[in-house]
Amino acid sequence: MRTQNGCRVVPPVMHPRIVRIAAGVVCCSRMHMGYGMTEQENALLERIRTAAALAVYFSTPHCTVCGVLRPKVEAEIAKRAAVDFLYIDSEAYPAVAAQHMVFAAPTVLVLIEGKEYRRFSRNFSMEDFAFALDRADLL
Repeated sequence: MRTQNGCRVVPPVMHPRIVRIAAGVVCCSRMHMGYGMTEQENALLERIRTAAALAVYFSTPHCTVCGVLRPKVEAEIAKRAAVDFLYIDSEAYPAVAAQHMVFAAPTVLVLIEGKEYRRFSRNFSMEDFAFALDRADLL
C-alpha cells in the first residue's frame, strides 16, 4: 500500500532510517511535500528545498530573546546578496519546525541548496553566524 506521496506504509521497526510522520504513515526521511500538511506548509517546504542559499529563522511570538536577536540576524543577512531570509513561526507551522528538528526558539538554519550547512540555536555568537553566512555566500 502506498500514500499519495508514493511512500510505502510499512511497520516502523523495519529499518533504522524510517521515521513516523503525520497520521501514522511511515515514510522515508527524504524531504517532500508532507502528507496531511496545509498548502502554506507545503509552500514553505518548497521554498526551503529550492533556495540556493537561505537562512531560516524559527521563532515563536512569545520569545523575548527572539525579538532581540531577529533584527541582528536580518542585518547580517542583508549584507550578503546571495543569502535569502525566511522567518517561520514555530507555533503557526509546527510540522515545518518538526520536520527540520527544531524544538527550541530561536533557531537559525543556514541552508545551501536545501541542505543544512549550519544550525544556531538559543544563544549564539553573531560572529560565528556571520562567518557561516560568509561561507554560504561564497559557495
